[in-house]
Amino acid sequence: MIEGRFGTKGQIYFDIDLVGDDGLILPAEVMLDTGFTEFLAINSGSSGIVMQIINLK
Repeated sequence: MIEGRFGTKGQIYFDIDLVGDDGLILPAEVMLDTGFTEFLAINSGSSGIVMQIINLK
């Protein structure tokens, strides 16, 4: 089970580790895009790593 926390507007944040094929571990705090907040996460990079958070309000 993943342990997370709520933001001030209902966002869900949790910590993950991105692991490269060379063993490099990059910790990252991520926001789960549930669609129930006024935020929208969009993949804005061709590599699949660059994310953009848009406040819809």
